[in-house]
Amino acid sequence: MKFKYLGTGAAEGFPAMYCGCAACEAVRREGGKSLRTRSQAMIDNDFLIDFPSDSFVHAMQYRLRMDTVKYIFVTHSHLDHFAPEDATFRGMAFAHNIREPHVTVYGNAAVKRVYEWAYGEMIGKIKDGYSFELLQAYKPVQAGEYTVIPLPARHDPNENCLIFVIQKGGKTILYGNDTGMLYDEVFDYLKQQKICFDMVSLDCTEVENFVPDEGFHMNIDGDVRVIKRLAENGNVSEKTLFFANHFSHNGDPRQERLEKLLRPHGIVPAYDGLEVEL
Repeated sequence: MKFKYLGTGAAEGFPAMYCGCAACEAVRREGGKSLRTRSQAMIDNDFLIDFPSDSFVHAMQYRLRMDTVKYIFVTHSHLDHFAPEDATFRGMAFAHNIREPHVTVYGNAAVKRVYEWAYGEMIGKIKDGYSFELLQAYKPVQAGEYTVIPLPARHDPNENCLIFVIQKGGKTILYGNDTGMLYDEVFDYLKQQKICFDMVSLDCTEVENFVPDEGFHMNIDGDVRVIKRLAENGNVSEKTLFFANHFSHNGDPRQERLEKLLRPHGIVPAYDGLEVEL
């Protein structure tokens, strides 16, 4: 599997568009890997995790043709994770010679409501290229060669937010944002199922800032404790790759700073465009 981080920022991105804090001002000057668009990831050119408002920017930045995508798994309905307006241009006069005729969008009931709005905005035969599947926590879904297990996330109490176990070709990934500290039932499920991860990507929105375990995001301390619990469960090994993702400007997520904070824990701070070969 080839995993690519298209975006690694929280809802406001980094630098935040309206912000004059010291961190945002510094990254405007420095640029480079510290610049962060809204979080999105791609696997093997046919599998997307989330569809934020920066999807068009990602397609341009990485010279992607999104018409190779067959599956879009959406973690939750927040704007920085599901903004499907651009999906309404997939066909007719807006796009020619589309390579993949059909896309399935997967998500919870709140995502379904947003999807139905976008579907209603689609013109003519563009609608023929889409379908939706409702996800349920702990119920595996087969999407072509991929097996995806949705797990409940501690994020927005108004909807059933999800994180994903993604399996293909003997490789297994945990994509773990947006969420606060993982529920005990999630740890128990992973232990019972004896799932061993080749790659773990965790929410690190707040970086060093304090976050209670009942909060809706995590920080470095939370990531370290999640990894420790996974190790105790036998869900990770010495070969597992660990990444932190989804950084807010409030945590000052400049790449060099994150490297110094995370590397001692064996965690790599993801950046926009980072590719991981599994």
